[in-house]
Amino acid sequence: MNPLAIIFIVWIGIIIYRNVYFNSDEFASIKKSVEDLTNDFNELNEYADFLSINLLGGQTKQTFVGEISNESRWGYKHSGLFSRENKQYIYHCSRSVVSNAQLNGYKYICKYFNIPIDETHRNYANDMLNNFNSYEESRELLRTKRNNLFDKIKNNLPFLIKILKKSLYKKLGLTELDLVSVIYPQYVFSYTSSGGNSGLSYTLKLNPNNLEGFMHWLDDSIKYKKSAQYQRVIMTPQLREKIKKRDNYACKLCNVSIKDEPTLLLEIDHIIPISKGGLSVEENLQCLCWRCNRKKGAKICV
Repeated sequence: MNPLAIIFIVWIGIIIYRNVYFNSDEFASIKKSVEDLTNDFNELNEYADFLSINLLGGQTKQTFVGEISNESRWGYKHSGLFSRENKQYIYHCSRSVVSNAQLNGYKYICKYFNIPIDETHRNYANDMLNNFNSYEESRELLRTKRNNLFDKIKNNLPFLIKILKKSLYKKLGLTELDLVSVIYPQYVFSYTSSGGNSGLSYTLKLNPNNLEGFMHWLDDSIKYKKSAQYQRVIMTPQLREKIKKRDNYACKLCNVSIKDEPTLLLEIDHIIPISKGGLSVEENLQCLCWRCNRKKGAKICV
């Protein structure tokens, strides 16, 4: 028999076997045994995606989201506009604006993307940084949760089932986990000549390092006068760890700690929310688990 035919028959047999197994009572029982772990994973995964969606400022009439590409008559290929998923926003402008934005990016994103230079938006940026740090932590915790779930059931799984983890996770009901991409807002200044012969663009990505720089720039621009009662704080990883250690790595509302739940996502919360005048100072920061922080956020929104 043709070797390709043998391979095809074997592969069809594996597919049939897997389909039969996934519809069996045995697999239904295994799926039921990890239902709580699956739900916990999916809820945290959804919450982590929410943390990654952050924007500062509104869109101007020249700011839009889309995908496009074009080339000049000389073969100069311009980079495309950007997809909504990547949170990239573009402002079409003159060459001089692009050049000036390269020299003073923070000033120009405030000017052309409607980000007020004030205390409120400085704190919004701080919250954004806090969310991004939590997002990074959640990705690692989710990876651990998924591995723990697999370790719990792998001895009860046939070889042909457990070797293909991706399809197994799907059958267990786990939502897809993206361990690579982090969505940082990107503000783009773009110039293209009227004839399409040349172009220039500058992109400022508000990743954690740039967010810290942006908040320092806002501090200087706001010309805030420090006092004994108020010390300005940026939500750095070092500060987050300091607050967690101070609070014994436990949630201040439900008292669950990482000793009780090693894969617990702990976040740094403003006791008095920024929207109600709360400040980003250590005495207004507390450690909350992601579940309590989500519930608190829902109550504030209502």
